[in-house]
Amino acid sequence: KTYNLTAIREPERMVTHHLLDALAVLPHLPQRANLRVLDVGSGGGVPGLPLAIARPDWRGVLVDNEIARKYQSVPARKHRQWLRRVPVLRSTTIV
Repeated sequence: KTYNLTAIREPERMVTHHLLDALAVLPHLPQRANLRVLDVGSGGGVPGLPLAIARPDWRGVLVDNEIARKYQSVPARKHRQWLRRVPVLRSTTIV
């Protein structure tokens, strides 16, 4: 089963409109190891998943309360070996 996580369907536009946009923040964040990153409103996992791939030494958490199809897609992706360390939380409130 597939889920439409974005209106963008062309792979080239996905790179420029999602991947590169997500990674554009990297030069503006501290470059130390073990930085903790919280992606609130993660939806389909952007920017949290690209950041987790680019900086495996950082510790990230994805939080979202979107409709179930988007939320469920993130846990499906995170089962890849290199993303098991990225917790996914479904929440409407962060305290």
